[in-house]
Amino acid sequence: MELITIIAILGGLVLIGSGGTLAAHSLAGSTDVIVTATIKNHPDNGHGTPSLWADDSFTRTMLIHKTGVNAYTITTTDKGTFTTREGAGSPSGAGKTIERKLTGAFKSSGTGHVTGTLIANPGTLSGKSYDDVHGTAFPGSGAWANIFFAGGAVVTPFHHHRFTYTTADERWVDADTNHDGTDPSAGNITGKLASRLVALNKCRLSNGHGNQWIVKNVRGDRPRPFLYHVGYQGKWGPVGSGTVAAGHSTILTTPTGGFLAVRYYDGYGAILWTSARSNPSLLCP
Repeated sequence: MELITIIAILGGLVLIGSGGTLAAHSLAGSTDVIVTATIKNHPDNGHGTPSLWADDSFTRTMLIHKTGVNAYTITTTDKGTFTTREGAGSPSGAGKTIERKLTGAFKSSGTGHVTGTLIANPGTLSGKSYDDVHGTAFPGSGAWANIFFAGGAVVTPFHHHRFTYTTADERWVDADTNHDGTDPSAGNITGKLASRLVALNKCRLSNGHGNQWIVKNVRGDRPRPFLYHVGYQGKWGPVGSGTVAAGHSTILTTPTGGFLAVRYYDGYGAILWTSARSNPSLLCP
């Protein structure tokens, strides 16, 4: 079923449709019109080199509000996902290269204005789908907004804007308040994955003195150094150190069992901990 377009009329909602398809009609006395579009695989332009750093798939909703004779404000919101392009320049323009193809969440809000005449039935052009790879390419923010107005309209789609991109480990905000995402406070998207270590009990040494543990590097793309010590009967042993390669594991042997605590950095400056408790009944072969 096609996306629904709504016209708010004097505080009420009027939906006009037939055959299971709902469409908007511009009626006398109408004030606000909401139009939508579904966009897939749309290239996203950043400040790095190459500048096309991601492909976006999202739903766009635009509220058209009349403020005077041939004068309108437009409020646009987006919600969807983006997928980075490996090898492209990171979007903040900080000189970094995107390390891998990675998908994250994307949302935006923006306000603009139009000088011109709204077409008689804007709903007939609402709810359309665009696909830059497998169909009709999305014409771009200003060009899309312009189709709802008669020829000669002047459209400024994003006088104010805020686009937010988030992965599991990174965040970048492109806004008119942070020089379009070039300020250091805007963050960045580089495709980087934070490290994550997991500590596990392996077995107790058969002579009854000591324990073996496993430390796994289950996430991230770099070797990760760590510190560890073992607590037994309320006392902590000396601090040891080790390194575990990305996607691998290492075995630690300690003089006692009890409780293993592992401390490491995630690659972004945050200190993380992982731990494991020994099982005296599980003997090493």
